[in-house]
Amino acid sequence: MAGKFKESNKEQSVPGKNRYDLKPAECKEWAKKAWKAFRANNKDIVTTDLMIAFLDTVKLKNPSNPQGWGKLKNYILNAAVEHEGTQLLGPPKHALQSWANKRMRAQSDESLYEPHQAKVFSEEQMIPIWRHMWNHGSDIEKQIAVVSMIAFYTAGRTKEIVNLHIEDMRRTQKTEALYLVFPLRNSKSNVSKRKRESLSLVLLPDFPMPLKAWLFSKTIIGERTEGKIFHCPERKNGLTTACVNYYYKKTAAQLNWSEPPSGHSMRVSYVIHACESGVPDPMIISVCRWQTGEMLDIYRNFFFLDSEFGAHYQIANRVRQRKREAQGASPKPPNLVNALVRPVVNAFPAEVVLIKEDDHKKPLKQSKLRLAPLKVSVATQTDPLKCLGPLKRLNSGASVPQPLSWKQAKLETKLHIQQELERLHDSALYF
Repeated sequence: MAGKFKESNKEQSVPGKNRYDLKPAECKEWAKKAWKAFRANNKDIVTTDLMIAFLDTVKLKNPSNPQGWGKLKNYILNAAVEHEGTQLLGPPKHALQSWANKRMRAQSDESLYEPHQAKVFSEEQMIPIWRHMWNHGSDIEKQIAVVSMIAFYTAGRTKEIVNLHIEDMRRTQKTEALYLVFPLRNSKSNVSKRKRESLSLVLLPDFPMPLKAWLFSKTIIGERTEGKIFHCPERKNGLTTACVNYYYKKTAAQLNWSEPPSGHSMRVSYVIHACESGVPDPMIISVCRWQTGEMLDIYRNFFFLDSEFGAHYQIANRVRQRKREAQGASPKPPNLVNALVRPVVNAFPAEVVLIKEDDHKKPLKQSKLRLAPLKVSVATQTDPLKCLGPLKRLNSGASVPQPLSWKQAKLETKLHIQQELERLHDSALYF
């Protein structure tokens, strides 16, 4: 039981201002110190009860979002494994996971928390910020303008684009389109290089920006034939996502924007514009290089909840449209197959003759059997009754039926169906 363990009376808290600070360095250090202090007084084997006792002594304030408890759980687990020198057994790990889940649910019940997504920008909104960066900014800002455009038109990640190399780039001119293909050396979802990944920028004649001229200007590529496309000798680590986001904020403030874009805004904007344009889901997933369509569903459920492009509107509209059509349209005609063919078949006598096709020839391995109706008598071969349908002919009281050929039976069946169609056309059932 947890009571047999020595508990610390000192309340432990995570660094931060009245909140759980998610900075990895501080949290990892806190987890190591907390586990070491607890194990100094409790040196038994790590069991479920011991893990529960440790978690009971830990008094933490809520993180900035419920997901923080999952990260803290990983920090505690890693600290315990490092201190013990071996992996923990399943039950203690399950106890830690259960504790984190309870904390996440409790914090979610206290107040509404919804994960946010990067803001979506249109092409018309982004053109002013690109032009301002190029015309009024430094060399770094000019490079960031091109980075932003490539991300906006290829759905590439900012980190991937700032690490593109000149020698890897390929140019292809086909008809009126110029293709700039940028193979990726590293990507978020393909660390082990299990497949080839590239960004493909398609420049059509009506492309709104001079991207090609800017890209091959002396500010960016110039006469260089190798190395990174976007180079910043004055920066030790070159261009980074944080650097791009910083200049986004700086330029947005100069243009008096209320909310600046971010590096991820370009990728999200690409996906949303593709969905609004009716691009099939598999194409979007392929361009974004996702393993599944999960991220596409997340974007749709975030941006299209109150949009005509969302699934909720599409379903509601189609249901109402079907209701309107049902109320305003006339009744549909009856199913002619059920109304005509089945009565004809059922009208034949119970005793029917199965005629093998080509019976006089050598039998095949699998013969096709046809169903032929029985005629009333041989005399009806030239009798006017042959022009009547099977229902009327069978009610004529003729003698022993004889088998007919399949062609004659087929002709009579067609004739009967034609008569029934004419009858239904004149009747109120058809209208």
